[in-house]
Amino acid sequence: MKPEARPLLPGLRPVGLELLEDALRRKQPRTIGTSRSKAHAAIIRNALRSPAKRSHLIGMLAEATFLEKNPSWGYIRSPTASQHDLYARLSDRRTPLTAQVKTHVSGDPALYARDMLKDNRSNLFLVPDDHVDALKAHWRTKLANYGSSGLVSETDSARRQLARIRGVGTSYRSMASTITDSERYALRERSAPYISIGATLAMAFGPDAIHWLRHGTLDPGATARWVRAGTVMSAGGLASASLKHIANGSWQGTWRGNAVVGGALVISDGYFAVQDFGGVGEAFSNPNFYCRISGSIGGTSLALAVGAPVAIWATEGSVWFAGPYAPLVGAGAGFVAGSTAYVVGKVGSESTVRWVFETLAPESLHKAELNAVASTTQDISDRIKNLQQPRP
Repeated sequence: MKPEARPLLPGLRPVGLELLEDALRRKQPRTIGTSRSKAHAAIIRNALRSPAKRSHLIGMLAEATFLEKNPSWGYIRSPTASQHDLYARLSDRRTPLTAQVKTHVSGDPALYARDMLKDNRSNLFLVPDDHVDALKAHWRTKLANYGSSGLVSETDSARRQLARIRGVGTSYRSMASTITDSERYALRERSAPYISIGATLAMAFGPDAIHWLRHGTLDPGATARWVRAGTVMSAGGLASASLKHIANGSWQGTWRGNAVVGGALVISDGYFAVQDFGGVGEAFSNPNFYCRISGSIGGTSLALAVGAPVAIWATEGSVWFAGPYAPLVGAGAGFVAGSTAYVVGKVGSESTVRWVFETLAPESLHKAELNAVASTTQDISDRIKNLQQPRP
């Protein structure tokens, strides 16, 4: 079998998805070409648009699945051939052994039988495994009826049709499930850059949200605040962009990709946390530093975890969201979830961190409390001085 007639599977994504990508490139060379993003868009669009489009995808997957399970078979050269879908070259045959693949969601043997009579040139007729028995039973009944009626040519035809029937190697239900899984994987990959933006924004402005909730104003260190936000956003953007070049982009939307983006956000926020708490020597002995890191980890994790499912829900739940809107909805959900988790993680960890410090390092806790009192006293003193200054 020529290598170009076989499915080309890089092995970076789920097998079902890569089989569909390869099939779409072969069946639609003008509209899909070699573009993975166009193949993914077609999978998302056709899986959701209508039962007919989804059924067409299942038919493609049936062909690809049979080839994946039978290495001696390959695609025929023409993607528009009407009678043959697959072929194999056998040593004891001068001409190729050919097969046609058909899938019907109903599994109605009468529909398959009509297809077999209409397209009768292929040596084999392949259907989903769970439809094989009913189709064979249909032709056995026909064979018995024709034989008892003395219809010789019809009997021979029914015997040939019965001999053509084979299974593709999997059930219709299994292929339908693979289509759904492939569509959702493609959606996660497409939405990943947007979800990263939502998580990055949550981490960039999470500290501001906490300060606003506690004090009713923004942190007076405006310059440091915006520098930190810009740095965190840059780190998240660079990490997200880098995923397009790692393993041919297959990490986007996966736990590996989320770990890269999340790690970049936590590290960049951790750097500013160290500076905010007096440098390396002071920060690691300050319980508030660990509360801040807890918030950063919690916020990043939840933002990335929530964004993708929301984007998938938005796409599957409404045709209107099937364009570029669903990833933006997922990014917004990630931002809200991440910001909330940042606040909850920081505030919620305070009692645990305090208990740890009271048990293991009470002197560090006492020092941190004294520093907090001194900082608050200085802040109050500065505000009083500002109020006492004469106004022009």
